[in-house]
Amino acid sequence: MLLSHSVLGSTCGTASPIKAFKIALTGRKLCVAMRILIADDNVVFQNVLRAMLTQWGYDVVVADDGDEAWRRLQAEDAPRLAILDWMMPGLDGVEVCRRVRATRPITNTYIIILTAKMQSEDLATAVEAGADDYITKPFKSVELRARLRTARRVLDLEGRLLLAGMPLAVSPVLTEGYVLSA
Repeated sequence: MLLSHSVLGSTCGTASPIKAFKIALTGRKLCVAMRILIADDNVVFQNVLRAMLTQWGYDVVVADDGDEAWRRLQAEDAPRLAILDWMMPGLDGVEVCRRVRATRPITNTYIIILTAKMQSEDLATAVEAGADDYITKPFKSVELRARLRTARRVLDLEGRLLLAGMPLAVSPVLTEGYVLSA
């Protein structure tokens, strides 16, 4: 049985109030499937990535280009995890990332740029735009899975801090990064 509900959690058995998850009741356990957006204009790559992420327990949302990715990330129930291809029709993945950070700088949307660009300058550009991680194509599935686990831990921690009444804020003193403020 699959129920839509607003929760935070990344494993079976726990749930707290934050959005963009689906709940599956499996026997006696409560399992939370994190929604993830993949944005890539290559249909074959979309299908391979969707199958892989679905197998790992994610609720996958697909965007065919940067404009659609931007629209989906503006929605009230936007996925909290996004894998964006850098080079897409319309907005590119880095521009989508910039717009997300400009409109919601304290959002807990974890953005991974997935690209064929391999230069260190490209990595720097993506991170400066607000990307949380950067993976080059072709990638190893074990690497992507490990990075997604890290993303879930970061999002879970951010959610727990918010629930504990410790809002995340961009520090006016620091020019890069996020800090906690009381």
